[in-house]
Amino acid sequence: CKGFGKTFTEQCPSCHGTGKVEKTEAPTVIIPPGCTPGSTLRVKGKGNVGDGGANPGDLLIRVNVIPDHDFALNGYDLETVRTINIAQALLGGKREITLLDKDDSGNPKKIKITIPPGSSAGTRLRVPGKGFIKGDGQRGDLYIVLDLEVPAVSSEQERQIVEDFASKMKMPLDM
Repeated sequence: CKGFGKTFTEQCPSCHGTGKVEKTEAPTVIIPPGCTPGSTLRVKGKGNVGDGGANPGDLLIRVNVIPDHDFALNGYDLETVRTINIAQALLGGKREITLLDKDDSGNPKKIKITIPPGSSAGTRLRVPGKGFIKGDGQRGDLYIVLDLEVPAVSSEQERQIVEDFASKMKMPLDM
């Protein structure tokens, strides 16, 4: 009787006497801002059906964040590495950064950052409020780590320019 208190003589062709029919459904799930890796989302009534015709349970979804090739997530802060050239490192300059956010038209948002004169490889620039969204609507920060592109000196004329520059800036070539 499987707990029903009755004995059935015929099995249902749909459920074969189990009281359940297997079906696959793809519910739409809205992932709220500030949802971090490892968070669990609950979708009421979209889990498995209980025995004896009980209401379905809840569907539990564990959130996993696919790593981005340009940005790393550290808590609510984002970090990215951007390459600058020697002139930008020495004199400073501006650099456009494409964010993960989209504008109302679906295009990536962009910001301009200022590279301070005298920057070196490993310099970390902080842009407040441009990181990952927290559950309360606030945002973490964006950190831009500078990497330095050093061009190859391929001619004698280029070598002489670099040596003259090093001499004027009192940068010894031999230590």
